[in-house]
Amino acid sequence: MPIRNYVFNERFTPTNFNTYSLNNGMKWIASFTANSSANGIELYNCFTSEFDAYKIVINEMYTYTPSVTVNIGMQMATGGTTPYTNANYYSAKYATFYSSNTASSTGDSGATQWGLTSIRTSPFYTSAGTIDITGFASPRRPTMTAMFSDVGSSLGNGRTWLQSGLLYNQATYTGFKIFPIGGSSTLSAICNVYGYRKV
Repeated sequence: MPIRNYVFNERFTPTNFNTYSLNNGMKWIASFTANSSANGIELYNCFTSEFDAYKIVINEMYTYTPSVTVNIGMQMATGGTTPYTNANYYSAKYATFYSSNTASSTGDSGATQWGLTSIRTSPFYTSAGTIDITGFASPRRPTMTAMFSDVGSSLGNGRTWLQSGLLYNQATYTGFKIFPIGGSSTLSAICNVYGYRKV
């Protein structure tokens, strides 16, 4: 929606207020609840030309493989329900343990998915976080920035994850999938997607 400039003594009416209050911030688009699913979170056809940037909010994410570290990945989808699986995902990831301040970093160069986080099941080790996806003026190469926090059986097992990445493939992306990498476990999570309104 274009910005409107008001002049001196021009009245800001209730209609103006309703129009602008309804066309700013974020708009809820879709939700998905995964319940012990090997495929994880699958939301297709939720990205459209209406928005150029999106926020994905994930709560109560956990896996069902006790005492195993499960890596969680993300793939973008192009048309229908087809995740893009070619080795064009690039990302860097940084993690810090809460109790010891011990840090680690890793990166993916030419991977078949973005690496988002790792859930250390103990069981139930839970994780929550947000993902921002930008670069949606189609067709364009999308970028990802994300932050996850997780807590296990003790505070010493908890970590904060920060990561960003690029999908080096120009296409029209319409959705995404978040899943246990390698089919190593099943995943439960609550996911909501919001679009950043254009001003």
